[in-house]
Amino acid sequence: VMHKEESVGGVRETEESRADGTSAEAREAGARMSTGTKTREQTGSGQCAVGTNGCAECDSSNTACARCEAEKRLEGSQCVDGIGVPLGRSLTADPKSCSNSPSCASGDNCIDIQNNGVTKEVCTKCGNTYVPIDGACQPKDAQSASCTAGTDTNQGTCTACLGSYYLYSGGCYATCPDGYYGDSNACKPCSAIAGCSTCSSATVCTKCDGGKIVKTAAGVTSCVTEEECTGTEGFFVKGADGSKTCEACTSPCVACTGQATHCTKCNSAGETPYLRDNSCVNKAGCTSGDTHYADEAAKECKLCADGGLRDCSTCEISNTQLVCKACADGDKNKFGLGKKSCVSQCPTNSQAGSDNVCTCNNGFTPNADSTACVAASSCKTPHCRTCDNKGAATEVCTACISNYYLTPTAQCIDKCEKLRGYYADGNVCKPCSPECASCTAAGADKCLSCPAGKALKYTSETNPSDGTCVDECRANTGGCDTCGAIIGGSKYCSRCGDASQAPLNGDCATNTARTQFCTQVDGGACTQCANGLQRAARWPPCVPGSEWQAALCVRQSVQGSRQACTGTEGRLLLLLPG
Repeated sequence: VMHKEESVGGVRETEESRADGTSAEAREAGARMSTGTKTREQTGSGQCAVGTNGCAECDSSNTACARCEAEKRLEGSQCVDGIGVPLGRSLTADPKSCSNSPSCASGDNCIDIQNNGVTKEVCTKCGNTYVPIDGACQPKDAQSASCTAGTDTNQGTCTACLGSYYLYSGGCYATCPDGYYGDSNACKPCSAIAGCSTCSSATVCTKCDGGKIVKTAAGVTSCVTEEECTGTEGFFVKGADGSKTCEACTSPCVACTGQATHCTKCNSAGETPYLRDNSCVNKAGCTSGDTHYADEAAKECKLCADGGLRDCSTCEISNTQLVCKACADGDKNKFGLGKKSCVSQCPTNSQAGSDNVCTCNNGFTPNADSTACVAASSCKTPHCRTCDNKGAATEVCTACISNYYLTPTAQCIDKCEKLRGYYADGNVCKPCSPECASCTAAGADKCLSCPAGKALKYTSETNPSDGTCVDECRANTGGCDTCGAIIGGSKYCSRCGDASQAPLNGDCATNTARTQFCTQVDGGACTQCANGLQRAARWPPCVPGSEWQAALCVRQSVQGSRQACTGTEGRLLLLLPG
């Protein structure tokens, strides 16, 4: 049986023997001699000569050809007919070059690897006189300083690497592929860190898979979601899309935003437990200048006006009560009732004593906010106007004095909000709808704040008292990319998927010139509020016991304080990146 195929030199038969017993190889050699077809052969002296047998360049020892002439390709130790990629000693593999590399050994020896996110095809086993260097076949004699060439069945590969090269899949590489790191001249997998796609050592991940970001804690890295990062005390998301990392806040911060030193909460057990202007200070630093006082419950340094004082230039804690320490120059040079304000004249039914403090006359008592003197009651319950069983142990208050509100337990308080989940109706505290954590009136659409796991959504953009509680933010839904703001235990959107939008009232909105709420949008988040809005230190407003967060923009408070969020203007408007 004879099989024939066309060749440059004429008819070439396969290696099957003819009937006369002559081998196909012998006949092919004879055909080449007779037709002049050139293949790479060594000279009789065992030396390589440029221009002989199609060789364009010899190796450094002049014993073998390193590169063939045009229209020739190097196959093993010979230059044979066929258009190929001439290989020089300095050639490095480019994307998809391996399949066209004539020096790569036949068989399944080409694989795809990624290097810095770029995919390229590399050779893992070369012809016997070559070895894979950075994925391309190079003469092994010229690479002895980088590669220990294999023998026997391992010929054409590196069994060990030297110098600054690392062994990977039979070759030596200056840089390990993605997912591996170099250690002791070998590429080792990053698999020790779950979800890690690139790393610099066994414990240091530099990039994560699946949208996760690298978290560094005590020198050890891991891969986490942004929500997992911000949900861990003492950590924050740093950077923008593509370069985000989860970093630890600088001690003594236990919560921070934007940068490690921008504190939003301090270590209450440390030497500087009070938060003032996003820094942690001791008590002396908190009250320095007497413009702030130390709120022991919140561990915050609050402005005098935040404590309900009016027109005071400085304040202090006296007998557990916050009072004015000095009045500003001008007409209001007297201390009001209980030293809760500075006034130009004392209220009706009161007069100033020698200490320049207004005091109610006999038979009168200060009202809830110490702005007026009202008739004193004979009921034993504080601030009670009328009661049953007056003065007895079984006394039950039925109505409170002006500016006080009757609770379900027959007590009188100055604000129903002090009872979590109640609102004022007339002079009585009534429970909010069960859907709300706090509210302004009856109904599920009158919420001011929500239970953990629910987010506040305004039903009317012009009325901050109309809000409903909906499911909290979920990343990559509703146009939101990142749910980085944790408020009252609930997640709110901090960055939109559309880079031209920003979060408004928990929803991603277009910041148009007509309805501009943000003057600087950066990558789906607002970094500068529009006129009438400002960064606030706390949310929600006027709800004692709530968790304060420095990640919001609110309208200027009615008191003019940069930190107070009170009255109808104090409401959640904009979530900034946390």
